[in-house]
Amino acid sequence: MAIRAPSTDAKGAFQVKQLPNGVHVILAPDHRYPQVAVIARYYAGVRHEPPGKFGLAHLLEHVSFRPPRPEAITTINVAADSSHGQNASTHPDFTQYYHLEPPYRLRTALWEERWRLTAMPMRWSASDVEWERPIVRNEGRYRGETHPHHTSKLKMFEALFPATHPFRGLVDAAGRDLASLTFADVKQFFERWYVPSNTWIAVIGDFQEPAASAMIDAYFGSLAAAATPPVPALPDPTLHAETLIENVDPLAPRPLLMMAWHTPALFKPFDAEADLLAVMLGQARASRLRGEGTKAAWVHAQQMSTSAGSVFTLEAEPLEGVSLEELKQDIDARLVGFKAVPPADRDLDRATRALLRDTFERMEGTLSSGQALIDVAANVGDVDPVSLQRSRYTAVTGASMRKFIETYLRLDQRVVVFSRPVTMAKASQ
Repeated sequence: MAIRAPSTDAKGAFQVKQLPNGVHVILAPDHRYPQVAVIARYYAGVRHEPPGKFGLAHLLEHVSFRPPRPEAITTINVAADSSHGQNASTHPDFTQYYHLEPPYRLRTALWEERWRLTAMPMRWSASDVEWERPIVRNEGRYRGETHPHHTSKLKMFEALFPATHPFRGLVDAAGRDLASLTFADVKQFFERWYVPSNTWIAVIGDFQEPAASAMIDAYFGSLAAAATPPVPALPDPTLHAETLIENVDPLAPRPLLMMAWHTPALFKPFDAEADLLAVMLGQARASRLRGEGTKAAWVHAQQMSTSAGSVFTLEAEPLEGVSLEELKQDIDARLVGFKAVPPADRDLDRATRALLRDTFERMEGTLSSGQALIDVAANVGDVDPVSLQRSRYTAVTGASMRKFIETYLRLDQRVVVFSRPVTMAKASQ
């Protein structure tokens, strides 16, 4: 159980700095592979959208993701595990654009990100928004609406968050307000949040640090400084009772029990406990939800961490002949048992090893390691992600896990969804 000991590992070979105009820069040379990743991240995500403008950050991502020249379209939207290409993504906390290229294209990638931030917006028009709107809508159909239990997840998040909270539609990839968003909305959101002090540029891979620094200074150091606006305050999502939801999902092949709780924000106290508990409940072979006498055929747990607060979800499929109500009673009893008998050190070790393995694997990838470096630097500081995660997870004890469950996974402060297939609903009529 040596892994439970605090880490003394030295910080990895990377540099974090800030340009005079506020642009944050991360340089992480790694000459093992002949590739370089460039990430441009703007802390302008779902949580920054004004009320009634859900989907705005995602729509802006699409409008911004245009090539600076026609021939560049050949490298766009290449899968991240390919030898080169570009892509972009929108998250609750941020939007990012990234390149995975051979080393000789580093200057081109940095120039294209400068172009995206300065020259591209001057060429935008309302037609760009109208062109991208149906594409964003179709993404929503593909990523959400065609998946089993999607309508149940929508109802769960609508119950978790008040009407004006931007996270209420997190699983609505299409965007509930997409049809009403205008070109003016897109432009104002860009001008407000895509400013130097809200920008992170990371370069990871096979490059020479002096040359890369000179390029970044040339392309981004010359941008005019602008203050980052304050992050909007969000309405309180605290639940004061248990909410039970019945839903018939048209695509559900089998019944599913869904539970959700509000939990601490990313890297805040008890966020690590939530990560470990998700592994112990839903992934570990020794999960108490999969033990002797369990009524669950399949279980999955997840801590969805964001800087504005997190959501802990638990999904379980009942064994043949077991009702969703019976499964709920069984899981509730086992959660109460966690408080009475918290996990032993060997169980914490097993979960810690699983999470650290994921961290190690993430740091092996050129692109994924850059994303991890920004995640930590932007939220915690100039810290090695591996050392940070090791210290967080090894600090968790049985007592702190019990405290987390008692405080946050209360049975009277959650949303529970009984998601049933159409055949089951018809049979009960």
